[in-house]
Amino acid sequence: AYDGPFKRTRIASVLMGGCRVLSFLLGSTAAHSVIPAEQWQGRVSVLGEPVWMHITPVTFAFAIGMGLYITGVTTFARREAIGDRSMHLPLGWFGMTLGGVVLALAPRVAGVFSGADVPVDWTRGWQIDPAVIFPATIALMTVPTLARGWTAWQSPSPKRIQLTIKSAIMAIIPLMAAITMLGAGAIPSLCVFALMIPSMWLARRFRVT
Repeated sequence: AYDGPFKRTRIASVLMGGCRVLSFLLGSTAAHSVIPAEQWQGRVSVLGEPVWMHITPVTFAFAIGMGLYITGVTTFARREAIGDRSMHLPLGWFGMTLGGVVLALAPRVAGVFSGADVPVDWTRGWQIDPAVIFPATIALMTVPTLARGWTAWQSPSPKRIQLTIKSAIMAIIPLMAAITMLGAGAIPSLCVFALMIPSMWLARRFRVT
C-alpha cells in the first residue's frame, strides 16, 4: 500500500508506522497464544492483564513505540532525494525520538489496565533490569541515529539524510534484539541480532533508501 497509491499522500508515513504496529502485534499475539495457561498467569504480573486477543499493555506499548519510530523514519525520508530544509526533517526526528522513548518506558505500563485484585510489579520477571539497563540499551541503539538526524536537520543534504535513514533502518534489528533480551534472555536475543550479518551484507549491495 505504501509503495502504491499512498506513497505520495500525507498519510503515507502513518500507514507505514501502522504496518509496523500490526506486524509487531501479529508476532507477539502468536507467541502469547502458545504459552501454557499456568505460565501465562505468572507473566500477568509484569505484562499486565490482556486487553484484547492476548495483547497486554506492555505488548501494545512496544508496538506503538515501533510504530512511532518507523513513522518518524519514513517522515524523515520523504524528501531525501532533494535534501532541502523542510518540516519533514524535524517531524521525522521527533517521531524517531518519541518512538525510542516509548520503547524504553514500555515495561512501566503494565499496571495501566490492571485490575485492583491483580498485583503488578513491572520490575520483576524480566531477563534484564527494565528500569535502567533496558532503557540504556534502547538509548544506545537510537542515539547514534538521532545524532546523525540532528546534523542532517540542521544542515540538510541528500547524503546526510540518506545516511540517517540507513542508520535508522539498520537499528531496527538491534532494537528487536534488545526487546527479545528483555523478555526471553541472551540466546534468543543473539539469534535476532545475528540477522545483522545478512542485513549488512545486503546493505552493501543494494540501496537501503
